[in-house]
Amino acid sequence: MTQYRKKPVVIEAYRLPEAGDYMVEEFLKWADFNDFTKWESGHDETLNIETLEGTMTAEPGDWIIKGVAGEFYPCKPDIFAQTYERVAPCKHLRIDNNFLQNTSTCMDCGAKL
Repeated sequence: MTQYRKKPVVIEAYRLPEAGDYMVEEFLKWADFNDFTKWESGHDETLNIETLEGTMTAEPGDWIIKGVAGEFYPCKPDIFAQTYERVAPCKHLRIDNNFLQNTSTCMDCGAKL
């Protein structure tokens, strides 16, 4: 059987906070920056995401991934950890000094600011 290796690609991703953690401001900034608009709040802190395969539900702690074609989909933390690694150390700045203004958590690494 012929084997294949997944090509290395760089993706954008955001990890939803665990249940009970506040996420609205940081998540909305990430969603706006990445043109992530096909979602709605579900029950129990979930997100319903319109994907290429239909509606999928992201739960607290899941990652939201922006794929190479601009599509979005949820990914469980264990699968994300097995599949992806950080490209570069976080600098706590993504766009400019104002991007993280009024946030308490870095959107890239989750560090408390």
